Amino acid sequence: MEPRHPRGGHLGQLIPRKARTAERIAAIPQATSRWNYGLGIMVAAAVLLAFVVVGAALNARIDDPRGTSSMGAVLPGARPGEPVGAMLEQTTREQIVRAADGLFYRHGYEHTSFADIAAAVAISRGNFYHHFKTKDAILDAVISVRLAQTREMLDRWELDGTTPEARIRSFIDILIANRADIKRYGCPVGTLCSELAKLGHPSRPEANRLFTLFRVWLARQLTLLGCGGDADPLAMHLLAMSQGVAGLASAFKDDAFIAAEVERIHLWLTHQLKPRRRR
Repeated sequence: MEPRHPRGGHLGQLIPRKARTAERIAAIPQATSRWNYGLGIMVAAAVLLAFVVVGAALNARIDDPRGTSSMGAVLPGARPGEPVGAMLEQTTREQIVRAADGLFYRHGYEHTSFADIAAAVAISRGNFYHHFKTKDAILDAVISVRLAQTREMLDRWELDGTTPEARIRSFIDILIANRADIKRYGCPVGTLCSELAKLGHPSRPEANRLFTLFRVWLARQLTLLGCGGDADPLAMHLLAMSQGVAGLASAFKDDAFIAAEVERIHLWLTHQLKPRRRR
């Protein structure tokens, strides 16, 4: 007869039961390890998804209304088509300059403080002063950036425009393309030069070089169109018309006025070129 366990049941039946229990206990660490591994995979996937969502959100914000100015230059604080995330990759100095550029345009140089710029970049005063000791030094950097951006824009127009006339008309149409910013803040070139002139600021001549870039470029296009000795006076007149429209657009904030004036400038250009086309 098969021996029985004191608590009941045959020993032959009890031994396999104990073996199965031991197997289950031994399997617990493996199951736990598999569970931890699976949990780790899920956490990693969640983190990756979060980065993707944040990246998409940042890139979705690139539609900055500031594209190019009424003078055709890239407007302060943004480069057309540049992802917002790209700003994170810039050096601290570059971030300071770009933030100051936008603040000078929207609020004016005189009414923008060190604290305003530091807050926009979210850096400490100590870090700020490490890069710029004075606001004038920031202004010089901002003007240098605007000059470089204006040259890039003019070079791009040279490549994109099939004729000198088409390039000039692209310049005129900037008033339409950027009317929203022009109505709110005016032309960044004109407003900066005007403010520095009123302040008697020593950087005014350097800022005036922005106008000179456009003057020389427009005169060259008009020379190619056969305007000869009239090219520079006509370029200055075109600049004056553009600035006048930008100034009044900022005062009256009237889209219809801007559209009508731009059309008149186009007609003026056509009138100027007619006699020269007959030659």
